[in-house]
Amino acid sequence: MDYEALRFWFDVFQLLLTGVVAVYVWLTSRHRVTTSAIRKLEEDVDQRLDNQGDRLTRVEQVVESLPRHKDIGQVYDRLNALHGQLQKLTGTVGGVARQLELVNDHLLNRGGKR
Repeated sequence: MDYEALRFWFDVFQLLLTGVVAVYVWLTSRHRVTTSAIRKLEEDVDQRLDNQGDRLTRVEQVVESLPRHKDIGQVYDRLNALHGQLQKLTGTVGGVARQLELVNDHLLNRGGKR
């Protein structure tokens, strides 16, 4: 039996086996790194979505407490009624002021002679 030929084929087999193991390790490590990167990205996205959910909940609560169109309409109606009453009061005060001027004028000029 030729040990030199046997050793040659054993070295060739060993080289091929080492090459196959190297390719296998490269493929699995590449897959592991990709999987790790995807997992980290998923965690980041989940955390951001959780934060967005909290923010959306706060916005919904604020929006629910805002006055509705009907409420604002009622405020406008009350302001218009108040404006009408204020106009009426302004007219009345103007009349009272004129009467007070006339009384004052009468007392100063004509009615003060005794």
